[in-house]
Amino acid sequence: MLSFIHSNLLRSQGMSKESMAGTVLGALVNIVLDPIFISGLGWGAAGAAIATVIGYLVSDIFFAVIVAKRSAILSMSVRELRVPASSIGQILGIGVPAAIVNLMQSLSVVLVNQFLLPYGNDKIAAMGIVMKVSMIALLLLTGLAFGGQPLFGYYYGAGDRERLSRLFRFCLLFISGMALVLTAAICLAAPLLMRCFMDDPGIVSDGTVMLRWQVISMVFVGLVLLMTIIFQSMGKVTGSFILSISRQGVIFLLALMLAYRIYGYMGIVVSQAIADTLTALIALLLFYKQLYREFKE
Repeated sequence: MLSFIHSNLLRSQGMSKESMAGTVLGALVNIVLDPIFISGLGWGAAGAAIATVIGYLVSDIFFAVIVAKRSAILSMSVRELRVPASSIGQILGIGVPAAIVNLMQSLSVVLVNQFLLPYGNDKIAAMGIVMKVSMIALLLLTGLAFGGQPLFGYYYGAGDRERLSRLFRFCLLFISGMALVLTAAICLAAPLLMRCFMDDPGIVSDGTVMLRWQVISMVFVGLVLLMTIIFQSMGKVTGSFILSISRQGVIFLLALMLAYRIYGYMGIVVSQAIADTLTALIALLLFYKQLYREFKE
């Protein structure tokens, strides 16, 4: 947890390179130690766990040194270890929706697997691979969206509507463009990507269709991510909360159940695309209602 906290704090201060370096350093240590502890020393699963702990510990030490030596704002002093009561509400208002997003992602996987169960283990295996591949694209878009979060908060707090509007337009065009590129690349390479994980022709065939439907609405996913980040940056708890429980939560559940009843198996396959589209419409409506005037120059 400490590594996640320090990584985000440094990024919000503008020290994105240091944040990335600490995260990558811990991951590299974990990767190097895994084969040594698991196979070399014969520690098995325990070795993997120890390597993970050491990797996080290295990241924590790195971040502590950066904070102590290079940060002009953050402090390691115990005397400053207090949070004003007025800030607790804002912290929870931003943090709780972000946590809900992660919970909803796990819940959506469980729901999809349950709906696919009557169609056999091959369909579940194919969807498992699809989720992993599409998650790579999702994480890329998430990283790009989060990259603008400190600036959105800074410009909004400073009342600089001109830069806020320019930043919004740039982020929207850039993330949308990247989403289109990722969608095209994954759709074209879908069979090859599936074969990287499984040679079974049936699973590859099913997974190819699933994967293409999973990423076809990636532009809408990028829009929802960007809107969520903007609501969080500006302290708009209601909008952030609604979007957090929509795409892979309430809206996804409704889309999954309705599409399944109408189209059966294919309804399960297309349910995420439907949920993405509906959530994007909700995001645009919330933006117009709550934030549009803030972006008018």
